Amino acid sequence: MTRITRVALGLLLAGCGSTGPTPNRLDLPNGEGDFAYTAYSPAGQPILRGTLHLEYAMTPLASRPPQALGGAWSIHWAPGADTTLQVGPQVGTGSLAGVDDSTGIHLSLSPNLVDDEVGLAGLVFGEDLSGTWTYSTIAGPYQHGRFTAVALP
Repeated sequence: MTRITRVALGLLLAGCGSTGPTPNRLDLPNGEGDFAYTAYSPAGQPILRGTLHLEYAMTPLASRPPQALGGAWSIHWAPGADTTLQVGPQVGTGSLAGVDDSTGIHLSLSPNLVDDEVGLAGLVFGEDLSGTWTYSTIAGPYQHGRFTAVALP
């Protein structure tokens, strides 16, 4: 299963049964923005906190999706989190890559890795993102949970 297929499947599963809004395009002033990131365990407990810096590869055009996204991340364990939970390479710092398309936001926190990958699949709600993180190994999806990314001023 390809990385994009896994991320798309995660987004599809996250949206099942949802009657929420349809995906909106991410509105990044000047083509970039910072977000406060929180990842939750499968049981719904906060396990990771940090920041995501997202930027469009070019000025987004509503008439020309998908739009390539790049950026960086800095994430650490949340206070009191179960640090034995396997979350993959989303603790520390790194670069990210992905797209903003008609189905939402799809990001890889480990774009240069094939068998140790963390993907985010989410929807835009106003200025914020919400969705599912998935840690996948060469054997396929290994661990997952929800995430939120709240726009910083």
